[in-house]
Amino acid sequence: LRAEYEATLAHPAHLTRFAHITSEYVALQLARFDKNAERIPNPVTVVPYPRDQNDEHLVNLNIAVNADFLVTLDKDMLALPNYAPFAERSPQIQIVRPGAFVTELERRRDEVLNLLYKLQHDAGAK
Repeated sequence: LRAEYEATLAHPAHLTRFAHITSEYVALQLARFDKNAERIPNPVTVVPYPRDQNDEHLVNLNIAVNADFLVTLDKDMLALPNYAPFAERSPQIQIVRPGAFVTELERRRDEVLNLLYKLQHDAGAK
């Protein structure tokens, strides 16, 4: 996954199109990735994905780590919920586009903030 991230960041088309993506920027992003990512060995294939065999390792990685979300713009990955072997094996994995993921994160943040406010308010009332 890291190699794919690095290849995407350093892709010549991105370096040309986006002025802020420099070799220093790529190095910084990879350092952040390395600092925050948990390294998982290549997962065993429990669900083959003939629709896109290049993504099969990502499908199985999400299953192996019992992911809550798979965030993607890839049309083949977005189709996973309709693929019975995957849906039956890991129904909890929500496959969403980046915008929907951000919306979900904001919703959850708001829930936490509301709960904290309520706890503070209830503690102050005692």
